[in-house]
Amino acid sequence: MIYRLSPYVVDAETRRVTRDDGCRMRLSAGQFDALLALIEGEGRPVTRDALCQAALHRAWGGDRDRCPDQLIMQLRRLLPELEIQAVRTVGYWLQRVEVMA
Repeated sequence: MIYRLSPYVVDAETRRVTRDDGCRMRLSAGQFDALLALIEGEGRPVTRDALCQAALHRAWGGDRDRCPDQLIMQLRRLLPELEIQAVRTVGYWLQRVEVMA
C-alpha cells in the first residue's frame, strides 16, 4: 500500500518514505513501524500501547515508559511537516492520510 502524507509518500511494501522532491527519508525500523501504525489508525487515536506493540514488539510499561513518546518526538523531528497530534491520556493520531494505491 502507498500512502500520501503531504509532502511525503510512504510505501508500506518497500518500507520507504520519500519527499515530493525525491529525497529519501531515513527512518529506523521502529520509527517506520510507529509511522505505519499511525497511518493505519485512519484518523483515530493510536494508543501508546499500540505504538509500543507495533514499533517495539512489547507492551507499554505505563506512565513511566516514555518510549512511545520518544518515537513520536523522533518522527516529528525527521518528518516535520506531518501533523501528529497528541490525544491526552490516550496516545497520538495522524491527520490527512491519503491512500494512493
